[in-house]
Amino acid sequence: ILDSEFNALEQRNGISSIHPSVGEVEAVIVSPMSRCLQTAILSFPHHYGRVDESSSSASSASFIAHESWRETTNFLCDSRRPLSQLRNDFPCVDFDMISHEDDPIWSKYESIHGAYDEYDGPRESMDGPHLAQRAAEAWNWLAVRPERNLAVCAHSAFFMHQFQPYLPEMMGVVSYEDDEVERLMLDRGFDNCELRTVAFQTAEMTKGG
Repeated sequence: ILDSEFNALEQRNGISSIHPSVGEVEAVIVSPMSRCLQTAILSFPHHYGRVDESSSSASSASFIAHESWRETTNFLCDSRRPLSQLRNDFPCVDFDMISHEDDPIWSKYESIHGAYDEYDGPRESMDGPHLAQRAAEAWNWLAVRPERNLAVCAHSAFFMHQFQPYLPEMMGVVSYEDDEVERLMLDRGFDNCELRTVAFQTAEMTKGG
């Protein structure tokens, strides 16, 4: 199913009860995949639709979609819907950071491997240089945000490639300050809708003091 969504009421109710006591965050950064947008809204319902009163701009919305935080693009469920449909279905999400109406990553690999009915194997997960570039872009963009407390709603496979990399190009995209943080991120994979809290700095921020 292209850009699969949640349908069952039990799924929606289950997610909305997972994080009843999440602390205050200044913005929710979210993948533009439908299932992730739904997860973010259900996990942070008190933020959805909130606009910064100091600005009338749509870009001040608390929920901000960003293409670089999406799932690894391998299967049909990982291809996103057209931007106009997402804007219509999620009107309180700021999609200004999404520049393409149609999915540019899926289109790239479709031109290489063919349509999904012609090739159903891995696509982006085997393209280390592109995946490393996208992951670096995601973190670097996050680092220059003005907020101090951010929630990032993304995908387990994308996180796995960064925190437990097996592609050589992904080595060093994420490094750890100490053993405790490394254990937190590596001891086990992410559960569905799991929340982990970390502090991070880019390499440039660390060098600059």
